[in-house]
Amino acid sequence: MGVGRAESATYVVQPGDCLWSIAVAHGTTWQTLVKINKLTSTTIYPGQVLVLPDSGASPVPVSSSEADPATTHVVQPGDCLWNIAVKYGVTVQDLMEANGLTSTIIYPGQVLAIPGSSGSQPAPAPSRGGGRVEVQRMLDYAASLLGTRYRWAGESPETGFDCSGFVKHVFGRFGIYLPHSADAQSYYGVPVSRYELKPGDLLFFCTEGYGIDHVGIYLGDGRFIHASSSRGCVRYNSLYESYWSSHFVTARRLI
Repeated sequence: MGVGRAESATYVVQPGDCLWSIAVAHGTTWQTLVKINKLTSTTIYPGQVLVLPDSGASPVPVSSSEADPATTHVVQPGDCLWNIAVKYGVTVQDLMEANGLTSTIIYPGQVLAIPGSSGSQPAPAPSRGGGRVEVQRMLDYAASLLGTRYRWAGESPETGFDCSGFVKHVFGRFGIYLPHSADAQSYYGVPVSRYELKPGDLLFFCTEGYGIDHVGIYLGDGRFIHASSSRGCVRYNSLYESYWSSHFVTARRLI
């Protein structure tokens, strides 16, 4: 980590810094930094100047339940809060609270503090192989929403879905939390060739010529389910149809 002191008692936040890493580097706690800088959350920004406690000052005491995190995680391409939470045995909510996040969107290179896992249970992780039934349950649930009306910005069966709202709702039902944007969702998981698709993969399309603007869930045998604006509802289509084949951009695997 680069040293960004503006003067002896301050620190200039560098890209990739978090309160926890700054606290460790300067022999204090993140709670102390929050208190002396009058912060209302743990969110900090590159270039921000933080006041450091005097070297002889005692850090703010914290209870065992508020103890500093044991480690950090540098977000990699394809990471999402869900798979990071599963890796460290915590929950998505734990990560959001520990890092002062107000949404589940994260970016490669971002440094996340990992809270202690005591008392926390990881979100159930749908997986292939032994967890194949869980994947099928998710697809069955998606199919149960066939015919739900299309609604721009919608993300619930009661009010309707747009394409990314439909995917967000279905995956969220099974503990995988995604942003409400087809383009943003395309950064989650790992890339998959269209020739290696498996049920549960996400399919991304460019239908307007301005980047990724549509998403659906692959079911197998070329079929996928999505919220269609042109047909006004959740429906099936096939990647073998010329329209969808020509507008296909990429696929991602989250489970």
